[in-house]
Amino acid sequence: MGWTALEGWSFSDRAAHRSKPKDTERGREQKHEDDKSNLFCIQINNAAPSGRRSHGLQTPAIHNPELYARNLLLPLAGDQRLIEYATCDTESTAARLCALGAEKGTRFSFRYIPKAVLIRAIESRFGRHLAENAAWRLAWEDPQCSAHLGIIYIQRIILLLCLGLIAGCAVMVPAATLSVSLWVIGLVFAAMTAFRFVLLGAGLLGWRPIHYPAQNDEAEETTANGTESPVAGACADLPVYTILAPLYDEPEVVPQLIRAFSALDYPAECLDIKLLLEEDDKRTLAAIEALNLPPYIELLHVPNLAPRTKPKACNYGLAFARGAFTVIFDAEDIPDPDQLKRAVAKFAATGPETACLQARLNFYNPRDNWLTRQFTLEYSMWFDLLLPGLKRLGLPIPLGGTSNHFRTDILRAIGGWDPYNVTEDADLGLRLARRGYRCDILNSTTYEEANSETLNWLRQRTRWQKGYMLTWLVHMRHPLRLLRQLGMWRMLGFQLFFGGTVLLAICTPLAIPLLLSGLVLCLDPILSLLKFCTLIGGLGTLSLCVIAGAICRGNYDLIADIWRTPFYWLLTMAANIRAVWQLFQCPFYWEKTRHGLNLLRKSPMG
Repeated sequence: MGWTALEGWSFSDRAAHRSKPKDTERGREQKHEDDKSNLFCIQINNAAPSGRRSHGLQTPAIHNPELYARNLLLPLAGDQRLIEYATCDTESTAARLCALGAEKGTRFSFRYIPKAVLIRAIESRFGRHLAENAAWRLAWEDPQCSAHLGIIYIQRIILLLCLGLIAGCAVMVPAATLSVSLWVIGLVFAAMTAFRFVLLGAGLLGWRPIHYPAQNDEAEETTANGTESPVAGACADLPVYTILAPLYDEPEVVPQLIRAFSALDYPAECLDIKLLLEEDDKRTLAAIEALNLPPYIELLHVPNLAPRTKPKACNYGLAFARGAFTVIFDAEDIPDPDQLKRAVAKFAATGPETACLQARLNFYNPRDNWLTRQFTLEYSMWFDLLLPGLKRLGLPIPLGGTSNHFRTDILRAIGGWDPYNVTEDADLGLRLARRGYRCDILNSTTYEEANSETLNWLRQRTRWQKGYMLTWLVHMRHPLRLLRQLGMWRMLGFQLFFGGTVLLAICTPLAIPLLLSGLVLCLDPILSLLKFCTLIGGLGTLSLCVIAGAICRGNYDLIADIWRTPFYWLLTMAANIRAVWQLFQCPFYWEKTRHGLNLLRKSPMG
């Protein structure tokens, strides 16, 4: 983006755009037409303006393009006496220049252009650099915590040795191998059963009634001394809040997403919403362009660089984030309208060591079919009981894929999301814990679309299980370093929650055939029967957690569907098998989950 690229803009253009038309349908249409005509002038008018010469001017050196993206300033040209910038808001330009580290006494001149045009110009000039930084920053700064290395060499050697040892023992002493395998599986299920009981108890002890905005119009959170502190509604009392919404090939859900953002109970002038769109996603772009977006919603085009994953898109959007806090919402999400205000109050009450708040997640189509009912039961258990239990016990919290509210400065300081981890949310929660930060639970709900198609659900669950396995392997590259950073208690919690999930994914598909083999071959039938009872007890404990979650959420009618849970577990076992295969074949492959299957028909905002 050189000097002549914006020569079509003069100070008369600036004056014209500062006199905005009234906010009517006709006025908005006229403004849209004006923007298109001005953009046309930028593209064709390359001549220097009358009375000005571009000869001899050099583009200023760029030290940090993220600062230009964040402050919406584009350097056009300059020398030692004068630097010229393109801006969309001349009133706050001085403060933005201070943020860029401008030296005192430097003279500046400015050219005013509309925000959408300026953002596109910044992307045109710095987009590839920002995308490369989004893809590789964590790998550059902390390669041992980045999944881009996959399963490292020493881990592959250990895995191969273990598999070889098991295979050799199975050939030489099959009876003893089967007996030891039964013992290992029994211990895994016993440990996970006990751990789930502890989490269930901790979650129930700290349980609070689910917040529904209709019951309380004021956004409130419990402060440190136990009193309720309402959040003021004026923008002067609220920080700018950035919302990142990554989308890919999801035109069906765009209208509902915009309605959900418009329903947020937060001052529009304090909102900084970024729609993150892959640059070749023409269908979603057409759906967005067909809408009349509010001025606080911006469209960013993520350059087509590998890896093409959601966390890379979020890192790209983070470079443009101007808010003190940042939250990520998925394309089909409908957050509680007062969620942002409640997050601001919670951050103020918990102190600077709290880097992230995880809102509760649930579904707005829980009764579409048996699969959505099972999915809702599982989500209620996970976000209403197990994660609060982890928080109450002081253990690392694996974040959900959406409604994670961050302090923006801390999120940037730790390198953002890992673009090569397909469960970047769970990984980020653990990296925050390793840096000494805390994650807390926000008593506010974001409603999503539950998968109602089996194959679509299977692809999503495969990615989740593969991501948990990869996250455990990444953070176990240096166990002693991890132990020093987490401490013994949180290290134990990490092994039980993350490592236990990995072991269950591997052991569950093997458990039933091994147990049946022990009974059929009469190899210590009492021991085999005992292990079988342990397996049934573990599954029974999980069912108890599911029922408790349904009661906490108030979905009493879904409890009657608990008899279908074993079929749901069979699907989970199939996803586990696919996850293990993909972990070695394509660890970074992001299986796309299709959204909008029942969204427009079932959504409460449809």
